[in-house]
Amino acid sequence: MAAPERPENRRPGAAEPAQPAEPQDDGLLLDRFEEQPRHRVLQLVRDAAFVVVVAIVVSALLRAFVLQAFMVPTGSMENTIGTDERILVTKFGDIERGQVVVFEDPSDWITLQSGPVSAPGPIRSGLEWVGLLPSSADDHLVKRVVGMPGDRVVCCDNRGRVSVNGHALEERSYLFPGDEPSETAFDVTVPRGAMWVMGDHRSDSGDSRCHLTDDTAFVPLDLVTGRAVATVWPLDELGALGVPQAYAGVPTPSNVPAERVVTTPSDCVLVS
Repeated sequence: MAAPERPENRRPGAAEPAQPAEPQDDGLLLDRFEEQPRHRVLQLVRDAAFVVVVAIVVSALLRAFVLQAFMVPTGSMENTIGTDERILVTKFGDIERGQVVVFEDPSDWITLQSGPVSAPGPIRSGLEWVGLLPSSADDHLVKRVVGMPGDRVVCCDNRGRVSVNGHALEERSYLFPGDEPSETAFDVTVPRGAMWVMGDHRSDSGDSRCHLTDDTAFVPLDLVTGRAVATVWPLDELGALGVPQAYAGVPTPSNVPAERVVTTPSDCVLVS
C-alpha cells in the first residue's frame, strides 16, 4: 500500500487534494425556504397598495376636473331625476338653456326649503371626496336652466306656457305629470353672468321663482359645478340627460343687462 503523500514531498504546481465536503446546515436551508413565501406575500401587499393609491389618485383627479357622481336627495326634478337617484356630472363644456345642472347653494336655498341638512360622516365624506361614493350633495342643488344671460323669461302665455325671448316652451315631455309650467306668474330678464333655474317638478321645487325677494333668484354661473349628462343608478333608470327639443327655437337675446330686471315678481311660496 502506498503511503500518503506528505505536503513537503508534493511537487510544485500539483493540485491540492480534495477536502471532504462539510455538512450543510439544515436549519439555514429551512429559514431560506420559509423566507421565499414571506417575501412574495410582502411584495404582493406592496403591489396591491400601490394599485389602490394610484386608483384613488386617478379617481380624485377625475372627480375634480372631469366627472363627478351626485345623489339627488329630493323630488324637485321628478320624473326626470327621481329621489335618491344617482347622476353623472361633467365639469367641462359650456352651459346652455335646457340643460340640467348641479350648482352650489346660492344662499340657504336648501335650508329654506327643507330645513338643515345633516352632513355626512367623516368616512363617507372621505370616500365622496376621492370619488368612490357619489356626493350626497348636502350643499348643492340640481335644476334645469331655463334662462341664460339676457333672456327674458315670462309666465304665462294664454296657454299657460313659459316663454323665453318670446318663444313659448312646450315642456310636457319632461314636466312632472299633472304639473303646470308654473302656478305663479313672473316676468324677469336674466342679468350678465347669471342663470334662471327651475325644477321639472314645478309644484315641488323651491327654484328661482321663489327667491326674487331675497335677491338670489339669478344664480351666478360661477356656482355651477357641472352639467348632468346621465342618470346612472338605479340601473332601470339609466339614461342620458340632454337638452329638450323645446329649447331649439329660442332666439338669442338682443341685450344683456348688467343688473336683473323684474317686471312682474313671482309670488311663489316655498314648499317644505
